[in-house]
Amino acid sequence: MNIRNQALLLLAVLADVAALVVFFIVWLLTSWWIGLIAAIVVWVVIVAFVYVRRETLAMAGMAPRPANPDDNPHLGSVLDGLVIAHGFDKPEVLMLNSSATNAAVVGRESRDSKLILTTGLVDALSRLEIEGVVAHLLTAAASADIGGATLASAVLSILPGNATRRRAVEWMFPEHFRIDTDLEAVGYTRYPPGFVASLEKLAAGDTTVPMARTANAHLWLADPIGDPAVLTERVHPPLNLRISVLREL
Repeated sequence: MNIRNQALLLLAVLADVAALVVFFIVWLLTSWWIGLIAAIVVWVVIVAFVYVRRETLAMAGMAPRPANPDDNPHLGSVLDGLVIAHGFDKPEVLMLNSSATNAAVVGRESRDSKLILTTGLVDALSRLEIEGVVAHLLTAAASADIGGATLASAVLSILPGNATRRRAVEWMFPEHFRIDTDLEAVGYTRYPPGFVASLEKLAAGDTTVPMARTANAHLWLADPIGDPAVLTERVHPPLNLRISVLREL
């Protein structure tokens, strides 16, 4: 079962619980058939709202702006080169004003994905390092079911408590999916040292993004929360581990 199906199943279960509560309350106050109608309405509203607004929910609190050539002289050419060479769908590039060195990808589907890069990231990285990061984000959009990951973020946003979200993430996301994406990304750049250098700068800097939330943490290149009690290594394994795996290539 892929991430999208897992997220849909979890969404259906949450809607079931809410609808069941409404059914019993309305039944006690009126009659069972009015309770049934109310429960159906609640179920449909919850599922439709989360599914239709999944991208907005995943990006809640971020408020990025469109990128422009002044942000980084290499970003546009690096993106165009990867898109043309490997047939990726070209995403919209957004900038998030933050000193953190991090990046994320979000989208309903690969064809309408959005890359979100912090200003701290593009200021800190060289051209080859940016290429590695962009390749990772494009790979995540194309190969790692970005639509499912975005839907998962929307569903996680309505779950109560970080511990509940952590368990849900461990259930929805396959083991080693982040490292698998790293390995696939350097296959496109054909230059692992470039991406290794970018991860080293992330490890030496601060990847904590104040606008990030536990519900969308899995969309980021590196841990944006900075609390190991909140995030599972299934989503964000240690950067040193990711670097050592890439150095073995």
